[in-house]
This record gives sequence, C-alpha cells and structure tokens, in this order.
Amino acid sequence: MSNHLAFATINYVLQQRLNTVVSRDVTGATATNTRPDGTGPGALPSLGVNIYLLQSVYNGPVSDSFLPAMTASGQFISKGTSAWDLTYMLTFHGNDSNLEPQRVQASTLRHISSHAFLGRDTVRSLINALPPSHVLKRSNLADQPEQVKVTHLPASLEDLSKIWSVFFQKPYVLTSIFKASVVLLDADITPEPSLPIVEVRSAVQILSDIRIDNVEPALTSVAAGSVLEVSGQNLLEQGANYLVNGVAAILDTAASSNSKVKISLGAGMSAGMGIVQVKKTSPFGPGHESIGSNQFPVQLQATPTANVYTAAVASTPATFAVTFGPAVQVGQTVNFTVT
Repeated sequence: MSNHLAFATINYVLQQRLNTVVSRDVTGATATNTRPDGTGPGALPSLGVNIYLLQSVYNGPVSDSFLPAMTASGQFISKGTSAWDLTYMLTFHGNDSNLEPQRVQASTLRHISSHAFLGRDTVRSLINALPPSHVLKRSNLADQPEQVKVTHLPASLEDLSKIWSVFFQKPYVLTSIFKASVVLLDADITPEPSLPIVEVRSAVQILSDIRIDNVEPALTSVAAGSVLEVSGQNLLEQGANYLVNGVAAILDTAASSNSKVKISLGAGMSAGMGIVQVKKTSPFGPGHESIGSNQFPVQLQATPTANVYTAAVASTPATFAVTFGPAVQVGQTVNFTVT
C-alpha cells in the first residue's frame, strides 16, 4: 500500500515520463506541474504539456475490500486501506501557427495509450534517483499491489467549459482529461501487535465418505452397555470415534467391519431422541474441527431398574414406585405396564 506521498509521486512520474516523450517528438517541448491558469508558483511551458491534479474521488468498491480489522474489544489489528481515483487535466501549450499544441497533445496521447501503467520499475528508479533531502524520497508507491493505470476520460465541450469556468477569466487552452487508478492509501492507524507464533503445524487429511445408512435397533434401552448395530460406509476409518448424543460409545472390534460396526452405549446417557455419529480426530489436534459422518436418529428408552410396591393399609392407598435408569428427565413421559 502507499503512504501520503502517493498523489504527488504520480504527478512527478507523469511529468518525468512526458518530459522525455514530448521533448523527443517536439523540439524544445517540456512537461510541467502547475496551475492551468498560470497563477501557481511555477510557470506554464511556452511549449509543452502541463499536468494538473483536478480531483480525487473515493473508490468505494475497492476500499471495501481493505477495511481495517478490529478485535471484539475495538482494537485495530490491521491498518486498512482507502482506494482513490485521480482525475488529471492536461493542457497543451505552444505556437498555434506552428501547430505546436496539437503536436504535443498527439505525442502525449500516443504515449499514454500505449504505456498506460506506471510501471513499478519506472517509479522505483525515479524515486531512487532523487537526492536524500527530496520530499518524495520516502514514497512507496512502487510497492502497492495494484499498479496505477492512466486512462483517457472522454470530455465533451460542455464538460471542458465547466472545468475551465473554475479558473477566473482564463482563456481556453487545448485540454485532455485523464484518470489515474487505483491509488491505495494506508490508513493512519497503528494496529496492535499480533501474538507471536509459538508452533507451526501442518498436515494433510484426505476427506473420506463416512456415512451411516441404518442403526438397529431403532428403539433401544438407554442403559450403559446396550448394543447398537450401525451400518454404512467407511465406518472403521483410522481415528474414528463413535458417539451417541455426544457420549463416546465402545466399539466391538471383533464383531465389526468397514460397513457394519457394533457399539455399546457409554455411561451418562439420557433417554429420548438420540443421535448416532462417527467422527474422525483432526490431525491438527484438539480444538480443530473433526470430520464427521451424517447424523442418524435413534430412540433411547429408559429401563426400569427397581420397583417398590406398598400395599394399602387402613385409609392409606397402595403405592407403586418405579426407578428408571437413567433417571427420567423433567418434561419426559414414560409409559409402562404393571402385571
């Protein structure tokens, strides 16, 4: 990206390039950077081209790609960048009787149309050739990722009339309008330093198609050790883990194959709708998303583990207390038959 010297650098590079071109094509012609009405500190050329930055326009679509990044606490972690399009007014001067303005204009237009980009090497060499005390010595325009392109902008007689009207009582001079785009300016922000890299890990993981097609029985006891038979594809992948409602199940290796595995429910299960899934451990270690199969639903039912019957005595009614394993959760309904 570019620092605050970018706009001035473009003016300087254009002047140096056009000065070489027009002086070669039209003897005695030069290129200048001053106000078109001649009120600036520098004089307009008696023969040559004058380069004047008329307008800078914010380029929103490109700028949106370089917005600064912030943490949740509002600290900047990247500078961000604004993009700009520059409009240049080139005026051509000389003796009309010798057609000098027209010759300088044609020389300029021919060169820019065939050399639209301000090449990085050109910009860098011109800046490097400046003395250490020059104001543009710290320019880094050559390092921005986008090369600046100069293109001709069509301007009608009405457009040119409006442009020249801003210069008080200045007679019209042969004029062309150009655009330099895109110029990327670094934001005036000092981002927070990022945390140091402690360790670099790299791994390659081939995505395999782990798929569950069926689980039997579809309705099973939720007690620890209850067995499910899972059918599908690539179920015995290396590093695979078998989960029911997120709780690790135990694989019966001897009774399992790549297309059918038997797993026993682990402890800590809850009754109700259950989800069976096979997941592979990420090669990047804990904290990284693992590769998983599709989720297959099963119905897990609570199992009576004990019952106590209390016969009726006098006016006290009989009671029948049943304990389930695991405990039935609040909001769940259990239907059972007493025989």
